[in-house]
Amino acid sequence: MLRKEVFSHKKQYFSLILGLGSFLVLFIYAWPSFFWVRLIGLGMGLYYVVWGLMTHSYAPRKVFLEYVVVATLGFLTVLFLTI
Repeated sequence: MLRKEVFSHKKQYFSLILGLGSFLVLFIYAWPSFFWVRLIGLGMGLYYVVWGLMTHSYAPRKVFLEYVVVATLGFLTVLFLTI
């Protein structure tokens, strides 16, 4: 099921991997500075939510909320790890 979804939307998932990979490189580059790491984590979460909204605009509201929850959990993880 997931394999069919990925192969039918190659461009969308490529942009997700490219975007999150770019944020990961920035995250690793900025690691000693907690301010920049938190800012990059917030940007990564926002990118993920916007990507989910644009890619699954046809889906019900629950799907969008799932993207918001996952992005929030990711940002909170970064925030708590850098306290």
